Amino acid sequence: MISQYRESDYRIYHEFADLLEKHFDRIVLSFHVVRKQGRDAQIFYQRLSNGPAEGFNRKPKDMKRLARGFNNFEYVRNRILWSERKEAAILAVPKAEEQVRRKGKKRGPYKKHIK
Repeated sequence: MISQYRESDYRIYHEFADLLEKHFDRIVLSFHVVRKQGRDAQIFYQRLSNGPAEGFNRKPKDMKRLARGFNNFEYVRNRILWSERKEAAILAVPKAEEQVRRKGKKRGPYKKHIK
């Protein structure tokens, strides 16, 4: 296929042939399949993918966006592990209430203005 692109009269096909030659090994590796065993012991073949890693890397970004910022690294770490694994190890030490609660003036009661 690369040689056919090289023989073309159009320059764009020559550039595409250069691209294919430059990344040939990676392109071929993207079509390799691996043998896997399913939960029901059935054997099947599947292409390799970095999709699971990309999905895991997306979790912290989603949590940060939804929470609009975190102040406690241990809490964020545990939350990511809880969302990804069934039996996540809890390695963080819980903080006391004084460390979590903000100090200062208490908020007053919410008064709804009725007209």
